[in-house]
Amino acid sequence: MYLENIIDNNPELLEVMINFHQKGLIPPNTWVIDLDTIAANAKILASTAKKLGLITYLMSKQHNRNPYINKLALACGLNKMVAVDIQGVLAHRRYNVPLGHAGHLNQIPGNLIPDVVAMNP
Repeated sequence: MYLENIIDNNPELLEVMINFHQKGLIPPNTWVIDLDTIAANAKILASTAKKLGLITYLMSKQHNRNPYINKLALACGLNKMVAVDIQGVLAHRRYNVPLGHAGHLNQIPGNLIPDVVAMNP
């Protein structure tokens, strides 16, 4: 799913990933993220949502615990994050990333509900 999308929409990224891997510049199982594309897409989504009077929620499933990616997308106009599990919620709190929704994939453990509610999702 991801590879076909990259081939169709961002073949240069694939070339860079292969080159970096073959030269040993990145280890196996490394996520390579095109931050320019994330920023451009976030700006388009935010602009369109604003015109339509909508609020955006950034689904952080693939990069749940990466505050840099999340903060970049928010800085480009998206409103709040969706944390898919409690580990994502805690990472959002640690890095002061606004939380819009919590527990998309897993239930929030009962003893952590007050902490999650305090983040005003």
